[in-house]
Amino acid sequence: YEFARYPRSVVGVPVLSVFYATFARLQADRLRLSKAFFRAAGVIVRVGFLFSLLFILTAPEFIQLLGEQWLPMQTTFQLMVVYTLLDPLGMAAGRLLTAVNHPELTARSRGIQLLIFVPAVILLNWWQGIVGVAIAADIMAAVGIVFLFHHTRKFVDYSMRVLFFWPTVALAGTAVPVLLLTPTWQQLNPWLALPLKLLLIFLLYVTILWLTEREQLKSIWQIIWNLAQPSLARFRHRGD
Repeated sequence: YEFARYPRSVVGVPVLSVFYATFARLQADRLRLSKAFFRAAGVIVRVGFLFSLLFILTAPEFIQLLGEQWLPMQTTFQLMVVYTLLDPLGMAAGRLLTAVNHPELTARSRGIQLLIFVPAVILLNWWQGIVGVAIAADIMAAVGIVFLFHHTRKFVDYSMRVLFFWPTVALAGTAVPVLLLTPTWQQLNPWLALPLKLLLIFLLYVTILWLTEREQLKSIWQIIWNLAQPSLARFRHRGD
């Protein structure tokens, strides 16, 4: 669960801490607010998809390094990828709705998620154990996303196709060759297979996005670079 929330803490929180004030400032300007929301969601989707690929495709090697006692958790770990993808997006939609003075929609979403999660987790845990708990968490996240993104349409305009199409292509274009190499990974020592697989996933995913969304990728890099500046400044100051 903590690993599944890394994209929220590493990507979602830093990005939305910057964009939240922008959402609030632009709430009366639908066009500019739409652009700001699309830019924030675009960063979260593209970086989130990369995190998800890294989590799900390296799970076999990662679990091996943790120890044999963790092998039964591999399927659960991989199922949490849906939660990993959707949680930061739900956070983005929730922050937008709060910024435009409609926090009750976020609260309503959480209430609906709770109503669905409680019976789902009881039933699925009884049926599938810890795997069922992961499925229940995925269902809860998906329900929240559908509700929140439906209501964001009242305040912003954006294309779901543009938001998700090329990242989805990059995700599939990365996952397929990595999975086809499964026999090769299995023959390697996990200490070697893990870094090689991480490198291949990163290179394939970024290359596909660079070829299809170069300007979007440059924009994402600029946002990440700007977010990193305070930390870099503190590091340099500490070194001095």
